[in-house]
Amino acid sequence: MERTRSRFVDFRYELALACVACGAGQHQDAARIAGFADALRKKLDANFWFKNVFDELRTALMGVMPAGEMSHLWAEGMTMTVEEAFRRAIGQG
Repeated sequence: MERTRSRFVDFRYELALACVACGAGQHQDAARIAGFADALRKKLDANFWFKNVFDELRTALMGVMPAGEMSHLWAEGMTMTVEEAFRRAIGQG
């Protein structure tokens, strides 16, 4: 139970960090971090949680970078470890 709850917290925080990175113009980092958060969400089988935020973020990113690049970076983020995602989120990735 505790492990699931900590994953949920990570997923919400990582999603928020991806939105901040996108707003700050760090689109590649935003796509990777969002991919990481999306992978956590899917591991929880919680595809309905924050779906609108994921959809809006994906749309925003596709508006500022080629769709293929965004999809590649999102997929790359889905394979990152927690440590890699955290380093990326704080600008050390």
